[in-house]
Amino acid sequence: MNKQQFLNELRAALAPLPAVEREDILADYEEHFRIAAETGHSEETVAAALGDPRELARSYIEGMDPPPFDPTDPTLGGKAAYPYARRPQSHGGITAGVVLFNVFIGIWVLISLVGAWIGLWMVPVVLVGVSIACIATGICVPMIMVKWSLILGGIALIALAILAIIGMVYVTKYFFKGIGLYFKACGKLGTVK
Repeated sequence: MNKQQFLNELRAALAPLPAVEREDILADYEEHFRIAAETGHSEETVAAALGDPRELARSYIEGMDPPPFDPTDPTLGGKAAYPYARRPQSHGGITAGVVLFNVFIGIWVLISLVGAWIGLWMVPVVLVGVSIACIATGICVPMIMVKWSLILGGIALIALAILAIIGMVYVTKYFFKGIGLYFKACGKLGTVK
């Protein structure tokens, strides 16, 4: 495989990457071929030493380091014709930004949301407690009209507590799903490829 065939295959395999990044990677490999030509190595030798362009492209797309150039490769006569293959850019600044955001802002928002979630769970708990108190008081009161008002009011509060519990089950489900999505998004931001 010559230089043009290698670069064409690499370009096609890098299609999922943004154009700017793709052209930067291709420029690096063109430089590898140029340096190798200056040292007397053929395009075919360099292409063989670099490996399969599709594998190299996959390593860039997945954010892994491409396999390094082996200076002891017998096809190059044991001499390093060009430096190691280009590594994908580091995104340490984004990772640091995500960590700092979560330490100074995110953790406090999370604590507030957990507090609100616990507070919302107190609504059905209080409703159950009040309804039990109403029913117990209604049983103990000797006056019939007040007795039935308290008992029926207690039953109504139990029904309201059941509705609140059902609502809180859904709130809890989506609350934890949202937190999971936030952590997943932070993980993706922290490891941008």
